[in-house]
Amino acid sequence: DVDLIGPQDAYFSMQVSPVLDDEKNFRSVVAIFHDITELKKFDRLRIEFVANVSHELKTPLTSIKGFVETLQSGALKDPENAKRFLDIINKQTGRLENLVNDLLTLSSLESRELAMDFRGEDIGKIVQSVLGLNKKQIERLGHTIDVTVPLNLPHVRVDRQRIEQVILNLLDNAVKFTPPGGVIAVKAAADGDFIRLDVRDNGIGIASEHIPRLFERFYRVDKARSRELGGTGLGLAIVKHIILAHNGKISVTSKFGEGPIFPSFFPSHQQQR
Repeated sequence: DVDLIGPQDAYFSMQVSPVLDDEKNFRSVVAIFHDITELKKFDRLRIEFVANVSHELKTPLTSIKGFVETLQSGALKDPENAKRFLDIINKQTGRLENLVNDLLTLSSLESRELAMDFRGEDIGKIVQSVLGLNKKQIERLGHTIDVTVPLNLPHVRVDRQRIEQVILNLLDNAVKFTPPGGVIAVKAAADGDFIRLDVRDNGIGIASEHIPRLFERFYRVDKARSRELGGTGLGLAIVKHIILAHNGKISVTSKFGEGPIFPSFFPSHQQQR
């Protein structure tokens, strides 16, 4: 058996066997090629996932351990610094908690163990509910929110809690990565048997080379900024898996310098009757 690397990162496993005649004389060779590109891809993703999880866990744990040791070494006697250190420990603990929760959610989605309660829902009401959760952050950054959802739009067949999570993650990204005073638009419209929901902003945009990997676990366009803003690197992966669990689809359109558009499609409740 021999592994071969083809053009454009294609991988093949080749098995070569001799062909003998009735008298055991060598006549020819038979070569069988197996395309193992997907297996190699999944193996690479598995290795990257383990390395990323280890790194994401190690960073806050190192910080927590360091400040605990500092407190134990006498910093507890300095109330001002002790409070500051405890605030940092609390922040890093929250970061760990968010990471673990996102990992558990993603694992449940990928294994299809997460129960879904599909019902006919008004996408406009779901959007307004999520905007209420982000209201303080939106106001603090001075963003303008432009919502366009027709009143006569057919309901979507969704698990409301999970779709709220989808919209919350998309909106949270738009709010965080748009400079203060930006414009964030949420638009819904009928599109065949689906309801299309677009979330877009007028931020810095995403360079084209990042688009194919944007929904991968732990993939970040700007690693330093994402961690600074408290992101776990799993938000868009969770969004993708929730939408797939609804028999929907999501994509992204963007280029550097122009804000991205995230169009997601959910089955219309009318089509399920």
